[in-house]
Amino acid sequence: MPVVVYQMGKVGSISVLAALQDCGCNPLHHVHVLNPRYMRPGTAHDPEHEKAARAVYSNIVERRRPAKFITLAREPIGRCVSAFFQAENFRAYAGRPLVEAEWSLEQLAQLFGTRLTHMAFFALTWFDRQIGEVLGIDVFAEPFPHKAGFAWCRQGPFELIVLRSELDDSLKERALRDFLGLDELRMRRANVGEEKDHARLYRRFRDSARLPDSYVERLLGSRYARHFYTQQEIERLRAQWTEAGRDLPIPADNPGRLDGL
Repeated sequence: MPVVVYQMGKVGSISVLAALQDCGCNPLHHVHVLNPRYMRPGTAHDPEHEKAARAVYSNIVERRRPAKFITLAREPIGRCVSAFFQAENFRAYAGRPLVEAEWSLEQLAQLFGTRLTHMAFFALTWFDRQIGEVLGIDVFAEPFPHKAGFAWCRQGPFELIVLRSELDDSLKERALRDFLGLDELRMRRANVGEEKDHARLYRRFRDSARLPDSYVERLLGSRYARHFYTQQEIERLRAQWTEAGRDLPIPADNPGRLDGL
């Protein structure tokens, strides 16, 4: 049965993909977008990735062939910060690569501020647009088992497992082994942002950025955050991203627009 790692970017999917490749899982696919409404020609950063997505949609989704889908959810604010530093995204936002200039934290703060609404909208709507509309699975229909950190769903020929990105690797292993019947699966770290060339700048930004209250409230008060995270976890994240000790204020791109997401 085909296995499809299908998720929004910057949620830790590469480590899952590497583990599946290591244990010989085949056929195996990796995609971010399957909804034809958002697969406009030439809009993908990676043409090969776009080609793979179109193949999965036409050969599996449209034909309704039985398949197992793996997706992940990550707390939305950290995901947006990580996505901002993704090489392809940053080039699109800034017009030049991150590594080609000496960016100050203040310059990065201004640039990040112009992308707040876009990044929030993408994160908060991905499960509706890419899972609900494509696979017919409403991940919000049943309460998420926070203690376990993962959930199984099924609709027709499609099976889906949703893993929290923050789940310990040993628990991800166990959940994926049960879901796929692959007893030899072993997790390993791969594509970790903190190990890349821009790691030091990313860490400084992540640890010092103070986000607009309206932005934090919109993301952490969203259905997405409230579904996958407990109230205690949300309160901890709220304090983390708005604490007074953070000395890099991020300007809101358009606070009014945040309320309409």
